[in-house]
Amino acid sequence: MKQQHTVDLALLETWYEQLMPINESSWGVFEFTREMLRNKVSEEEKNEIIEEAILCGRTWAQKMLDQFDLKKQEKADRAWYLANKLGLSITERSGKPTKFRMVFAQFIMERSIELITEPIVAYTDLTQSSQILPKPEVIRGVLIAHEIFHYLEEQHGATMYHVTKTIQLWRFFSYEHRSTVGCASEIAAMAFAKELCETDFVPQMLDILLSYPLEVDFSKSIYEVVQQEMRHIEAMG
Repeated sequence: MKQQHTVDLALLETWYEQLMPINESSWGVFEFTREMLRNKVSEEEKNEIIEEAILCGRTWAQKMLDQFDLKKQEKADRAWYLANKLGLSITERSGKPTKFRMVFAQFIMERSIELITEPIVAYTDLTQSSQILPKPEVIRGVLIAHEIFHYLEEQHGATMYHVTKTIQLWRFFSYEHRSTVGCASEIAAMAFAKELCETDFVPQMLDILLSYPLEVDFSKSIYEVVQQEMRHIEAMG
């Protein structure tokens, strides 16, 4: 039988410290490893999409910070305050995350954001004695900020590079089929959340942090893939 690992706060803290030096661009490369269309994108185009998506997220965060004077708010509270200003409701619901589907929050069509309670509660219980890992209130703020960006995409997508950018899937004489790159939206949303909440960590790390207390092996598999991809990036120079 496959060995099931138990939760270990010290181990999670070690992972966190090891992943902290990885920058947003490198995390963007990792996001592309999960992109269905990754083989349709050249290395040069991939790097362009990553950098433009990060720039878009940061730019929109600065717009919101300035428009609603959010820097007066505590960093962990900014997303809650912004959601209120934009008329977005925030609710919590119970969910059953599994190693096959780990959802922490989602934007519901129209004006609603749902936070899934189990991952946050489990993370809170595990990390209450930690002086290293992000506080639960910070993570809640990041999750909300991420979903706010998806709302902004619905409202202003026509002006966002990563929404209008398409790649060629196939061509037959003068006919061609093009598509957007799905992971670009996630890269932009992560950059938006990091900039808005001014976090020290890159929000992509939440996949590991929040899944760990519920699905240790799933979290470990993500961590190992990230480490492997980072070694590959370093080897490529």
